[in-house]
Amino acid sequence: MSIHSGTLSQPPEQESAIQQPGSRPRRAGELSAPARHVSDWFRQLDRLVRASRIFGKDAPSVLPMRERALDDMAEIIQFHAPLLLRCSAVEIWLQDELVVRGPDAAGEDGSRMERRIPFLLYRDGVRAIHMDGGTTRSDLEAFLDALTAVANGRSEDSDLVSRLWEVELTGLSFEVAPLETALATNMESATGPNLAGAEGDAGTGAAADPFDDWGAPDTDANAETEWTALRANETAARDAWRERWKTERARTRRERSSELLRAVHALDAGPEMREALAAMSAGWLAQSIEHGHWQEALEAYASLPHPEDMPESVTRMLQSLLSGLDVESIAERLDESDTEAQGTFFALTVQIGVPALDLVVAVLGQATRPRLRAAATTAICYTCSDHPERIERFLSDSRWQVVRNIVFALGHIGGDAVAPMLARASRHVDARVRRAVVQALGQVSPARRMPILVSQLDTPDAQLLSATLAMIMRTPDSRATEAILARIGAVDFESRPPDVRVALLGALADVADERAVPTLEAMLNRGGWFARRTPERSAAAVTLARIGSPIALEILNNGMRSRSEAVRAACQEALQRREHAA
Repeated sequence: MSIHSGTLSQPPEQESAIQQPGSRPRRAGELSAPARHVSDWFRQLDRLVRASRIFGKDAPSVLPMRERALDDMAEIIQFHAPLLLRCSAVEIWLQDELVVRGPDAAGEDGSRMERRIPFLLYRDGVRAIHMDGGTTRSDLEAFLDALTAVANGRSEDSDLVSRLWEVELTGLSFEVAPLETALATNMESATGPNLAGAEGDAGTGAAADPFDDWGAPDTDANAETEWTALRANETAARDAWRERWKTERARTRRERSSELLRAVHALDAGPEMREALAAMSAGWLAQSIEHGHWQEALEAYASLPHPEDMPESVTRMLQSLLSGLDVESIAERLDESDTEAQGTFFALTVQIGVPALDLVVAVLGQATRPRLRAAATTAICYTCSDHPERIERFLSDSRWQVVRNIVFALGHIGGDAVAPMLARASRHVDARVRRAVVQALGQVSPARRMPILVSQLDTPDAQLLSATLAMIMRTPDSRATEAILARIGAVDFESRPPDVRVALLGALADVADERAVPTLEAMLNRGGWFARRTPERSAAAVTLARIGSPIALEILNNGMRSRSEAVRAACQEALQRREHAA
């Protein structure tokens, strides 16, 4: 066995600063060659652990990184062994040289902190790592496999030390925190400061015996005799224990969790126990989602009460758990997944309902593939179809793509209830969001959508203006005619981009009526003798011909006798087009 616990060579109060008293940490530029190489290797190991956590340790992009890490450490051991590395919660030292510096406490949150290599080692009890010249590649592979297996924040089955205990290491060994230290610490916290030392020896400060309430045996026993009697069955007992251990390890966490839930529920089916089991299932569900075990997550959700029967406290806890997951890794895993896995995930979130809404929107914000964004948007539609106001708060998101997809969802839900939310989104600074608003307004009644569409007529974006005019022309409305005429007759109309002017003039021909005749006449005759041919003049003549009322036709006939050649040409062209159309 290459893992042992015991008193470390440094006292406990120096575990966060292993260097010798009076020494100071060496700066990066002052590190010795072995320390520089080890420091570079730990940075490489950090990237490997992160990639393994996101894509899996057997992913094609991860395997080359793993092989390189193994080769580099084998070379370091060849030239610099033996190595003694000491670990604190945030740092790793090679003798008195700091090779892994911890994150700044003020700028690092807990979730990112737990991904750091020092924290993973220290959390699972590792206090020192010894690498001598006999360290083999198999030793390093076992260490990397164990480290990547527990790097996902919460280990499913066992900690790092337990995983390393299962393999036979040769030149690689670890010092771990002694069990009695943890036991004493737990007992001190359990007994409290008033009890600690109350029954101990005078002047020694010894804590009271935590087992003083155990009854004494009726008869004395001879240790040697009892040990001799036990040795006869030692081999069989050890083999039987190992078989039970292998059987337990062979069963999946899903099987063990389901069995535990059923057994506890059979013992106590009261309301308090049901709430406690629901809280346990909620944690199981959140952990399964974070690890990408979608089928297991479905089973965990099936063990929860129906939404209408779920206690409010469990609902809040489930929402908090799902909102606190590592969304970045979940989204990256889903980006690389097939449609079946994505469908399973979003079907699960739809079943969960509102507690999963924050998670779905977060995945939407992290997604890089259109297919994943479309699936997330669809899930939002199903979740909020009856209560679209639930997603209104996401319209304040700083990422335009998230707001655009929320607008898409509102458009799919439709109805006049979404009109106020679309009106809010129509004031977004990004034109891509406003284009999505115009498309979504197609599912809103004309009376509610027209004011929002009219507000977009002042945009300089030709694509947005064209979409707005196309939506306006679906249902003729006097407000649209007046709004377009007001913009064409405005003083700054000539200064607007040419494609914007053409779009407004073209739309006018489809929505204008008798009330537009005076404005059109002024546009047709603008400029007097010095008038020249312009798109506005031609559009005014064509619109008058389309209206076709006696007054409109009289204006065109009078224009045929105008002294301006441009006016005559515009009127003649409009009348000829009218005759051909007839």
